[in-house]
Amino acid sequence: NSAISLHATPYFQFGYGNSPGGTTIATSGLFQGAEALPYTLDIPGAQDGQANVVGNYTGQQYRTGWRPSLDWRWRGHRFVLGYWGEYDHEQDRQSFGLIGDDGTPGNAWDNAANARVLLPDGRALLASDTGTITRTNMIFVGDTWRVPGTSLMLQAGFKQAWVTRDGTNHLPGPQYRSSITDSAPLPRIGARWQITAQHQ
Repeated sequence: NSAISLHATPYFQFGYGNSPGGTTIATSGLFQGAEALPYTLDIPGAQDGQANVVGNYTGQQYRTGWRPSLDWRWRGHRFVLGYWGEYDHEQDRQSFGLIGDDGTPGNAWDNAANARVLLPDGRALLASDTGTITRTNMIFVGDTWRVPGTSLMLQAGFKQAWVTRDGTNHLPGPQYRSSITDSAPLPRIGARWQITAQHQ
């Protein structure tokens, strides 16, 4: 007996989060990337040129992709031929947030500009601000064979992957973009023995 089937799985994922923690920063002599800041910041609660603030580390990511494959079942074999492609965009930022008189953060999610430490020109004071775009393309082929009359299953496959990654730095500095492209062959072989219905 033989059967051929076509499968396609598209997907989309979005995520946003913050990993805040307490820290102390100076109110003067600061840098925004490679840019020396000529300001003395007016941060509520600052004493002797030091201020207790929230150190935010926020990440926003979305990715989309799809995985079409062609399956062929024939005489105990399951052959598969497919492709996987994905586009991933991630933005990571380290800003500083204001805290209240009782020490609580003004905004734990770092999604309100009025709760951040701002420069006189309206920009947020940032320790880092980076973006990454990753494009992945992959083709794969494989075979899974249940050996007739036994509890043995044999698997073999091959996957070729290509990955391109572009990184950007959104703070003042000597380098804005850095890119890398790489590829790798990924062979695989395996065996499985079903000892009982619960163990293998």
